[in-house]
Amino acid sequence: MMILLTCSSKDFNAYRLIFIFGLGLIGRSIVSSLRNPASLLYKLEFPYSWIDFQAQKSHQKSIINYLLKFKENAGQSKITNINFIWSAGISVFSANSKELKNELISFKNTIDFFEAIQTIFNKANFSFHLISSAGGLFEGQCNVNSNNTPNPLRPYGLFKLEQEHFLISKNLDSNIFVYRPSSVYGYSGLAPSRLGLINVLIQHAVRYKVSTIYAAMHTLRDYVLVNDIGRFIANNTFSPSLSHKVFILATGKPSTILEIIRKIETTVGRKLYIRYIPNDMNSANNSYSHKILPDGFNPTDIDTGIRKIYMNSISIKHS
Repeated sequence: MMILLTCSSKDFNAYRLIFIFGLGLIGRSIVSSLRNPASLLYKLEFPYSWIDFQAQKSHQKSIINYLLKFKENAGQSKITNINFIWSAGISVFSANSKELKNELISFKNTIDFFEAIQTIFNKANFSFHLISSAGGLFEGQCNVNSNNTPNPLRPYGLFKLEQEHFLISKNLDSNIFVYRPSSVYGYSGLAPSRLGLINVLIQHAVRYKVSTIYAAMHTLRDYVLVNDIGRFIANNTFSPSLSHKVFILATGKPSTILEIIRKIETTVGRKLYIRYIPNDMNSANNSYSHKILPDGFNPTDIDTGIRKIYMNSISIKHS
């Protein structure tokens, strides 16, 4: 599925179109943040296949037909800004190369789609926003700063880096923004198996279920609240930064898995049920210097973030 948000100027003589591909944890948060501005007119949903590329072409054609009608009905009003936000992806951190192949094809096809829309609205300002992965690119590196370079250790990281390189190499006549979030957490209605450590621990705590952890208890990770990511990207679609093109979205304050467990236990007021299975593949430390965080990105501290997710979880359970 693809979401199209249409925003207008106060006098309705100009429009901004925002295409959002992918409605996972980050995609939903971006949509939620973008629905707040007073300029938002409406939200439309379009089918958009990720694996059936023949169907994908048909979906793209339908979207273009809609845009042509929209352009005709707009009359003298102008479509001044068009944003593509790519937050799609069904593969997990441990995915292999074969699983990632189709995702890369789908991404490249969408870049071609982006260029096709540029020809229709050749006077509009275009921006492409790619959600990449700091954890995938800098796995095993600590206190990452501007001097660090990506060095992926597994296929998922190589895939994310290839996405970035392909997007930049296209030399699109548009603004290009790449977001590299660290370990993302936040409340979502998605299945726990598709979520990260904090989400799983909290959801299992609420349901008195056992959580299985495949990592070392003292592994360091930087956990960033998805609401902060969604808000930052949404703001960047309206007031894009000219001084940065690639953003590390983290907190600058790493936590061990054991520390996270203790914080959640403090929040819920009891011990969690934990089954621990050591796994060297998931035990690499990863942290970021606060100096690398972009201006305007104000991450929520981990204690506050955990409380927010817990309160959301119990309110849904008892509603």
